[in-house]
Amino acid sequence: MKKAFFCASSKLAFALAISLMSGTVSAETISFDPGDLGNRLGRSISLTEAFLPRYHGLADMLGGRSKDMFQTASLQAIWYTNYSISTDFGSETGSLGRVYGDVFGARVGKNLSLLFGAGGFRYGVFLTDISLPAPAGDPAGNPFVTDFTGTQFFQDIYAIGLLIRKEVLLTAFVNQNRQYAPDSGVVDIYKPEVSEFIFGGELALGGALSVESFATETGAHLRTEGRIHPTRIVYRAMGMPGKGSFDLSTGIRWINAGDGKFTLSRYTIPTDFSFKPGKRVVLFSGFSVAGKEIREETDSLFRYGYGKAGWNLSDEIQISAGASYIADPRMAYFYQGNTEAIGYCAELQFCYEDLVRFSIGARKNWHQDLADLIETVDRPVFYASLNLLVPTLF
Repeated sequence: MKKAFFCASSKLAFALAISLMSGTVSAETISFDPGDLGNRLGRSISLTEAFLPRYHGLADMLGGRSKDMFQTASLQAIWYTNYSISTDFGSETGSLGRVYGDVFGARVGKNLSLLFGAGGFRYGVFLTDISLPAPAGDPAGNPFVTDFTGTQFFQDIYAIGLLIRKEVLLTAFVNQNRQYAPDSGVVDIYKPEVSEFIFGGELALGGALSVESFATETGAHLRTEGRIHPTRIVYRAMGMPGKGSFDLSTGIRWINAGDGKFTLSRYTIPTDFSFKPGKRVVLFSGFSVAGKEIREETDSLFRYGYGKAGWNLSDEIQISAGASYIADPRMAYFYQGNTEAIGYCAELQFCYEDLVRFSIGARKNWHQDLADLIETVDRPVFYASLNLLVPTLF
């Protein structure tokens, strides 16, 4: 019974994730200041950072597998709430929504495994509780509706990789950006206003070293990031399996963007820790040292910093909470001149072995939200996510 239930729910999640990447939404044209929402490089980075850790997680799981076929999928919906949006009918309350979906598969062999996956973001601003005036005396009263509005952004990524002897992972990926302007209140997904591609690749060695880079279809460099996990190297040298109770990663991230006349070049040095002091508790922490240009713009040594703790109340239930700090000069426009913000997050997660994970949570000014979409500063954020791993789905 349980097997049939999880098989059915898994197929449903796959269908939803695939339909998410090809669906249509209704829209009307109004003025909205999108901030980072209109930044194609920012959206590409956000999608890559959401997609690749899940892709790496699948590769890590294949280490102890023999010949088999595996699939995994996830869905996540985030609501950035409490916006005041000007329309032709006055000011309306609205929210910025972002939905993420992905599907992955792997064909596992003894010395060579094939990994593949696809994922995408769907962004949209929607107005909530819009009052529709009804004729006097109408028994239905004045109805309230919720509808999308303005330009919509679709961001997709497709990846394929080879895992050699379960140690070397070679990956190529394509990031597609599409932008739609509504026509008579409807978005036609076959007629994007903007459509462009970003190409990238990654080399990962034994889960301890990785280099990732991507560029535009014209060959202009956009971003390069290198990471090293020194603790994993030590564990391997000592013959210890897995990642151990303590994990440390550090590296450098370089972003370069320009149009030939103006070039923006920035780098940061991110560092992340995780530690499991016991069976029930896991701790996460990290920070990013800002490069020279960012330090001059924000007068801060750190780009961001965070700390988070999780408690396993049982084998099926986990709660977590954390706090973060971020400095960004772009924040001043949206945050009354402030360039720094303190954030928090709280999450409740339910899981069934390694097959199903469901999470709900709330955040405000969390560093990753602001790094993705600076216009969400000082806005309450709510989210829900579902992750599935199914060894024998099809």
